[in-house]
Amino acid sequence: MTNPLHDPTSAGRVAASAHFRSRPSVLLQVLSAGLLCGLVACVSDTKPTSGEVDVPDAFMTDADRDFVRSAFADQARAGTIRSRALYDYHFEAESSRLTPVGDRVVAVIASTGNGRLSVQRGTVSVELYTARIGAVRAALMAGGVPSERIIVTDAGPGGAGVASVRAIEIRSEIRSSDLQIPTGEILDNGGGSE
Repeated sequence: MTNPLHDPTSAGRVAASAHFRSRPSVLLQVLSAGLLCGLVACVSDTKPTSGEVDVPDAFMTDADRDFVRSAFADQARAGTIRSRALYDYHFEAESSRLTPVGDRVVAVIASTGNGRLSVQRGTVSVELYTARIGAVRAALMAGGVPSERIIVTDAGPGGAGVASVRAIEIRSEIRSSDLQIPTGEILDNGGGSE
């Protein structure tokens, strides 16, 4: 029997063609073997882990610091949004220029998209107060608040609030009522002598 790869006849070429179709080529076998060896080498270099990740101490310190500070930053932001008020100390002395704290307050208020806030006049002149309102309006517009949404007043922080007389009445009502001590399983000492 002749080798179909060396048979120059037509029947030999057909047989050779069938031979290559019925078996994967040598090149494909070599590539497959090389790929398999590469995968085995990669897998063998890995070490079994215990599920723990080695994180540098500097990274953890920064992450812990940010975690603690984020709660206080959220509280400060919420307080700023709630009060919506600027006072004399938010401006440089006898000036309409905002201090860094004033800039931060205006930026937080501008981030809400609502330009309603109170600028307390205090004892400054009408001209300086007007200039401060202009500076605040400009800062709000620079922060993305449309001019039609900016309302600057001299009202109390956080809204109308409560009249002083009513606040004193509320406080005296609280002091005159007895403190209610809750009872139940939460305060139960779990046994012991009574």
